[in-house]
Amino acid sequence: PPPPAPHAGPSGLVYSDDGCPTESQGFCLINHVAVGAAYARYNYRGTIERIAIVDFDVHNGNGTAAIVRNLVPHKHTRMISSETSVTMPSYKPWLDETDAENVFFASLHLSAEDFYPRLAVKECCRFGEPEFGLNHEGASDDPAYPNVLSIPMHKTQTVEESSRLFRSLVDSRLINRLRSFRPDLIMISAGFDGHTEDAEGNRGWCHLLEEDYEWITDRLCEVAAEHSRGRIVSVLEGGYHVPQRRGRKGDFDTKA
Repeated sequence: PPPPAPHAGPSGLVYSDDGCPTESQGFCLINHVAVGAAYARYNYRGTIERIAIVDFDVHNGNGTAAIVRNLVPHKHTRMISSETSVTMPSYKPWLDETDAENVFFASLHLSAEDFYPRLAVKECCRFGEPEFGLNHEGASDDPAYPNVLSIPMHKTQTVEESSRLFRSLVDSRLINRLRSFRPDLIMISAGFDGHTEDAEGNRGWCHLLEEDYEWITDRLCEVAAEHSRGRIVSVLEGGYHVPQRRGRKGDFDTKA
């Protein structure tokens, strides 16, 4: 099956590097985590009001960000040919007009001009897309969407450097925002393609280990215990080429 599809947007399709709509990118068809979050908010109203989605896949969760931004009514411009565009209202609520203030999304990802998704901020704006810091390491969050948080990481060379940067960003930019949001449910887009052995997924520019993923999961569980009555859902996402090894903590054999 496809992964939770963080690159699938409000209408399923996403945009290629030249701003043209495509059927799918990044192996993404349906944004499972966003669908699950919307289902929980709609069907468990009164119990689950505030939902936080955290994406630590090494690739920017641009599709999930677009879905959460689309909880706010706005005008959206799309190119229908190389010289023709159309502007139309865009708004897809999950429950009601309070969705935007009750849904939080954070993407912690590698950010580089030559790393997927490569659609630059200037290209997004050119075609009417709100900024989400896809390739701009210093991009600030868009004040129009205060609950959409982009946390870019730069390229690193060693396990120690990657771990130090990853944990520093989680503690300095993510955890306090989550605690302030006070979610009733936390959903994780858990991508492991930032692992040091997954050079196919991260091109050798990120070097996280199992211990780093265990650490961030523990940190998110702490917030869930404080504010969400322990409600947390982790959904497997990216991870493409980690050689099978035995004898290390967390290793398992998938052979029957």
